[in-house]
Amino acid sequence: MLYEVLSPFFSQLLNTKIDSVWQFGFSNWLFLLLLLVAVSILSGIYPGFILSSLNILQSAKGKISSAGGKTALRRVLLVTQFSLAIITFICALTISRQVSYFFSKDLGYDKDQVMIVSSLPRQWDSTGVMRMENMKAELLRTPGIKAATFSYDIPDGSYLGNANIYTEGSDNNFISMLVMSGCYDFADVYGLEMAEGVFLKHENSSNVRGQVVLNESAVKALGWTSATGKTIRLGVDADSYFVTVSGVVKDFHYASMQASVQPLVFTHVNEPYVRVYRYYSLKINTPDMARTIDDVKKKWEALFPETGFEYTFMDDRFQSLYTTELQLKKAGSLATALMFIIVLLGIFGIVTFTLSSRTKEIAIRKVLGAKAANIVMLFIKEYALQIALANIIAWPLAFAITSYWLQGYAYRVEQNIFPFVLAAGFMLTAAFILISIQCFKAAVANPVNSLRSE
Repeated sequence: MLYEVLSPFFSQLLNTKIDSVWQFGFSNWLFLLLLLVAVSILSGIYPGFILSSLNILQSAKGKISSAGGKTALRRVLLVTQFSLAIITFICALTISRQVSYFFSKDLGYDKDQVMIVSSLPRQWDSTGVMRMENMKAELLRTPGIKAATFSYDIPDGSYLGNANIYTEGSDNNFISMLVMSGCYDFADVYGLEMAEGVFLKHENSSNVRGQVVLNESAVKALGWTSATGKTIRLGVDADSYFVTVSGVVKDFHYASMQASVQPLVFTHVNEPYVRVYRYYSLKINTPDMARTIDDVKKKWEALFPETGFEYTFMDDRFQSLYTTELQLKKAGSLATALMFIIVLLGIFGIVTFTLSSRTKEIAIRKVLGAKAANIVMLFIKEYALQIALANIIAWPLAFAITSYWLQGYAYRVEQNIFPFVLAAGFMLTAAFILISIQCFKAAVANPVNSLRSE
C-alpha cells in the first residue's frame, strides 16, 4: 500500500517511471520473496543462536536476562546507526547549502523575466538575419517588452563552439576559445556588464561587422591588461578573419558552476562564419505577464506561421542545469528522514529491552531515595557516550565524503562546522527526548509492584 502511494513521489524524485504493483512480473515477485527470506534470516539468526544457548531451566522460569549481559553487539549496531544517520544528515545539509549557493550566486547576467522563444525559422543567411532584425523591431513595439535579441547561444549550459584566436603578428601561437554569437542587444537583454569598451555597438547599429567582444578570462589568457581596439585573427574551419575587439564583458556563467568560466569570444550573428540563430530572448517588464506572452504569440504566428510558437523562461533553463543536484537534495532530505526514523526505532527497541531487564534495579534505586530525574539521567548518560562515539566516527567520514563531492564544482561553498554541530545537536535532542519519555514512565512506577513481580 505504501509502495503504491509513494511511487509517484519517487518517480518524480528519480525522474523515471516506477511500475505499479499490478505491473510486477515474475522477476519482481521473485526478488521480493528472496528479500523477505534474506531479511528474515539476517534479523533472526543472532537472537536464535543466543536463545538456543541459554540454560533450559533458567529459560523455563522466564529468566532470560542473562542474554542482556552480551551488550557489545547491540552497542556496536546502535553506534553504527547513529554514525550513518549523522553522516547522511551532514551530507544532506552540505548538498542543500551548495544548491542554495547556485541559486543565490551572482551569475554575471540577469535571468529574471527573460523569455526564450525557440521556434525560429531556419533561414540562415543575410536575408534571414535581416528578417530577424525586422521581427525584433516589431517585438519591441509590444507593451511589456523591454529589450529583445536573437542569437545562436544563450547561457543555459548548452554546447558552445570553439575558435582558434591568434594575436596580432602571431601566425603559429593560438589560444582556443569558446564562441557565442548573437545580435548587439544581447548585453541589454541579459544585463551583461562591460569591463571596458562597448558591446558590438556602433554609431550605425547595423554596422557591427568585423567586431567581437571578449570576456575577462579571454583577456587574461591573451596576456593583455586592455583589449579594446586591438585586432585578433579568428581561425574558423579553414578560413581566418581579422576582427577588432570592441569591448570586454565581465565574466558571466554561461554554463554550470561545475566548471570555471573559460575564455570566450562573442561575435555578431551576421558574420559570415557564424550566420546561424536558434533563440529569441525577450526581456519582459510588466505586471501582466500572460497578456504580454499572448501579444508576442499573436505577432509571432502572424509573421512566422510555419514555425509555431514555443517558449520557456531563462529561470527554468537555469534550473534544468542543476537537475541532478536538485534531485540529490531531495534524495538527501528523504534519506536523512528515513535514517532518523530507523535510529529512533532502534533506540526505542533497545531502551524498552533495557528497561524490562532492569526493572528491579530501578525499583531498588527508588527505594534507596533516587529521584525520577536521577534514573532518567542514568540512562541518558549511558546513551550519550554512544552518541558521542558516533560523532567521533561520523564527522571525519562526513567531511571526507562532502569534500570529495564538492571538488566536482569550480564554485562551491566553504566547509564549516555548522552542519556537523547541527547534525550532532539534532541527534542528541531527538534521542534524549525519546529516552526520557520511555524512562520517565519506569522511573515514576510504584517500586513495590516492580519488586514483587517475578
